[in-house]
Amino acid sequence: MNQKYSTPDRDLFRLGLALGNSRKKRIHMKMLDQYIRNGVFPDDFIKPDPQIYNNEVKILSENGFNYSVVGSSEYPESFLKLPLPPLLLEFSGNPLLLNGPSVCIVGSRRASRRKMEFAKTLGSIMAQNGVTVVSGGAYGIDISAHRGAVSVNSHTAVFLGGGLLNLYPERHCDEFLNISKNGGLLISFLSALSTPRPWSFLQRNSVMAQISDATVICEAALKSGSLHTAGKAIESEKILCAVPHSPGCDLLIKKGAFYSDDPVEMATFLISKIINKNK
Repeated sequence: MNQKYSTPDRDLFRLGLALGNSRKKRIHMKMLDQYIRNGVFPDDFIKPDPQIYNNEVKILSENGFNYSVVGSSEYPESFLKLPLPPLLLEFSGNPLLLNGPSVCIVGSRRASRRKMEFAKTLGSIMAQNGVTVVSGGAYGIDISAHRGAVSVNSHTAVFLGGGLLNLYPERHCDEFLNISKNGGLLISFLSALSTPRPWSFLQRNSVMAQISDATVICEAALKSGSLHTAGKAIESEKILCAVPHSPGCDLLIKKGAFYSDDPVEMATFLISKIINKNK
């Protein structure tokens, strides 16, 4: 027999499930989504311990953070297009940035100075033209793309591999907080105290590629997280671009990615494709 819960209980359930408080953690999320939409849950699920909810909300509130669940007004529309949307998102800043056009710009943590400058210039041009710059905040290409957007208007979203209270890398903490306070966004699908893990970085990369209109790989090795991100962009039939002259990018170019070593040319191509798509 199924139970029907009130709206507050449903929100509590979603949060609890996202924090792992479910007897069946591997239930197919699409099936779960149907339960959420109808407000009906099977007996083998339990409502989360209110203490879990209360503790998490207290942590978020004390640190000036927010959260949204599937179906809430602050839940980004782009996430609803994912095959399995995260039930819980925790954030600081403006989540509505992800409702408009966006480009994911990523690449090597040990990138060359030239490629980092490319990412920074591309980030600034895209942000100036109303396109949100999505990246993971890592050393090298990621932070360069964020810095480019910040130099214009902070239209950039940092997707974290851990919780909001475990920012990584620590060296970028001040920049992350500056982004969130000045119109940008810090966002995580993990609870605030979660530690970054290899699997969470891969999941983060997948989400960035799937919610963005296009992905640009600025520099990459043949075995890298950047190529994993590119693969998800291809699977999602999103625009894929690469900057020549690194093994991973040259491979993507051979597979058909648009390429240019001129950030202005790359931006012109992306703007024409992304802006037209979002009209």
